[in-house]
Formats: sequence, C-alpha cells, structure tokens
Amino acid sequence: MDEGEGTMEPQDSYLQIRLHTKSPRFAVTDIPYSIPTTTASSDLNLLVNQLLGESAVENWIPVDFDFLINGDILLTSVGEYVQQQQISSENVISIEYIERAPAPEPDRSLEHRDWVSAVHSFDDYILTGAYDNSVRVWNSRDGQLVLSHAAHTAPIKGVCWTTSSSFLTASHDQTVALWNIDEGGKNVSPRAFFRGHANSVDALSLSPDRKKFCSVSWDKTLKIWSLEDDATEEIAAPADKKFKGENRKNLTKTPEMTLPGHKEAVSCCAWTGKTEIITGSWDHSIRIWDVELGGVSRQLDSSKAFTSLSYSSLNRTVISGSSDRLIRLYDPRSHEGSVVKLGFLSHSGWVSSVAWSPNNDHLFISGSYDKVMKMWDARSPKAPLYDMAGHSDKILCCSWSDRNLLLSGGADSALKVFSAARV
Repeated sequence: MDEGEGTMEPQDSYLQIRLHTKSPRFAVTDIPYSIPTTTASSDLNLLVNQLLGESAVENWIPVDFDFLINGDILLTSVGEYVQQQQISSENVISIEYIERAPAPEPDRSLEHRDWVSAVHSFDDYILTGAYDNSVRVWNSRDGQLVLSHAAHTAPIKGVCWTTSSSFLTASHDQTVALWNIDEGGKNVSPRAFFRGHANSVDALSLSPDRKKFCSVSWDKTLKIWSLEDDATEEIAAPADKKFKGENRKNLTKTPEMTLPGHKEAVSCCAWTGKTEIITGSWDHSIRIWDVELGGVSRQLDSSKAFTSLSYSSLNRTVISGSSDRLIRLYDPRSHEGSVVKLGFLSHSGWVSSVAWSPNNDHLFISGSYDKVMKMWDARSPKAPLYDMAGHSDKILCCSWSDRNLLLSGGADSALKVFSAARV
C-alpha cells in the first residue's frame, strides 16, 4: 500500500484515496494513495503509522486510529463501504483519520446500602442518591466518602449540583430539596424545600444560567422552579411532610410554572436552551417546551416508553434511552425528514440511562438493565466502542464527569467508576 501504484500484492481492483486529519501532529503528505478494495481499518492503521514513522524525527510509537468516510466510522473494508453507499470508485475517496478513544479503565467501586438511582459530578466530587433515602458526596480522587445525609423520607431519584457547595435532591416523597454544604465540608443544611408535585419526582435539570431548575414527576407534569432566595416563604411543614432529621420550620418554595400535557408519568428532562426544555415520558412521547410561551412547541412520538434523555451543548442534539433497548439520536432543530437521525442497538435490556461526554461532541455512554455500561461514538451506530462490565444487577443511572470519569449506579448498591482518557 503506497502512493501511486502501491507495493502490495496484486488485487482484483484498487481505489484511490486521500488521507487527512484535523490533528497537525498526525498529518501525512496530501497525495493520492492506491489501496486494494479489501483494505480495512487495520490496514489503514498500518499505512498511516508507517507514513508517520518515516517522517518522524524520533522513534515513532504507533497510535491507534479510526477512519471516517463521509462522517461514518469505517467498520467494513473500504470497497464494501463504497459499494454500500454507492460511491463512485472512479473518484478519489477522502478518508479522515482520528485518534481512537482508548478503552476506559476500571477505577473503583463505591459501595452503598441500597440501590444507587442517581449520580452527578462536579469537579472532584461525585454526588449520589440511593434507595435508602440518603444522599452522599464522594471524593473522586481517592474514592473516600465525604458526607452522607438522610435527605428524604423515600428513595432519591434525582441529584444535581447547583454550585460547588450546594446541590438538589429529588425523591419519591414528592419533593425536591436544596442543600448547602457547610464550611468544613462534612455536613449539610437545608436551604429550601420545593413542594408542588403530587407524585414521585424522577428527574431534575439545571437551567443554563443556573438560576432555575425543572423537575418531572409521575404526576405527569413538568415544573419550573427558581433558585433565587426571594421566592422562598417560611412556613411550618405539615407533620406528615417533615424531612428526616429536620424538626424545624422548612423553607418552602412553590413552582413558578407547571406545564401539564403528558398523558403518563414523565421520566426525564433536559434544559436545552435559555427558554427550552425537553422531556421524555412513559406515554411514548418526547415534548419540547417553550418556557416563555408556557406550552409545547413540538412533540416527537415513539412506540415505547422513554427512560432517559441527555442533551449535548457541543453538538446540540439529544440522545434518549427507552424500554425497547434502542438508543435514539434526535436533532430537535431539524424540520426536514425524520427527527430521529440515528439509532444505536446493542443492549439486551432496557436502556435506563444515557449521558453525552461534556468534552467530546461525538462520544456518549449508556447504562442498561443488562448490567452493562457502553461507550459509543455517534459516527458508529452499528456497534459500541467499548463495553464496561462489573455490575451484578441492573444499571439505574450513569453520568460522564467533566474529569472524564464514567459513572454507573446500579441495583447492586454500587457506583462503578471508570477512567476515560481525553481525546
């Protein structure tokens, strides 16, 4: 495989290609290369590394690359791809190569007393919610438990950092609470309690300006709340609504806005813009809400219940988990053709949680009832990049931290932590 005629053994047919990359340190000479139609990614890897080695000043250490044609990661031979996509073999085919994401490494397991149902990270700290009604903060560097607090009277279903020293918790007990971590970092105190839902609160999402949040519930509603202190009214909590460990007056907030519309429980939400929220429901629909207008601006229907949503501010698309094992990628801005741009099928159970990488606009993870967390590249929908095993029971939540930790919580009462290299 060489420039011009090539030096490999004769094949039935050859293709002309150009190799290019967006990474200057991996760039090769921009000339056509003649390759057999049977050339696969492994062969292209050898070619690129050979070319880089020949031009390297020092000893070249081989690098693993993935190869893209028209934005799709090459999983077959080049000839098969060209034939499948009906690309003319008479043209010079442009092939981009990118450094392959290394396999995530198992880091540690953080043990809980009950199912781990919610997780969110901020800087070096991991926030978890569990079915023992408690919220915990962990140091991600050494895996040590920083604090544990019995925050609710029923299982916790959602957690969210609001600042480096405050966080939200949502629970089956129909409430959301805002907590402050004290200066010593070992204890928390309540700052506000948000009441208004008539059933379990299953998910939270913080607004881009961090001044509001939204919550969704089995009561079929989406509610929007203010985090500003002036919206708080101090009233005595009813006896049946007292939080465990809190025997004083509660600072109670009511919602700024309640948005009904879903016909069944609402399971997930994501704030996708200053005035836009997207929700997924057991009624088989995704709804895009205009907060300013106070209503639905668009509805996307499916045939199965939605369990999870994740929005990427890098590529402005949404991925969803569902009970039919299929991960769907949506472009909510699209008004041409199908809004579902891609489907990713590999899990053998419900996809309970999905999460985009905060640092890479192509990578995301998914967790499933099949006990496996998977890493995906959106340019390769036919197969995941890596499987991450370790759970002995179904996965209930997952999150990709800004420190490139991949987190999954499960019904085995464990939070599994994997370390991913930044690409």
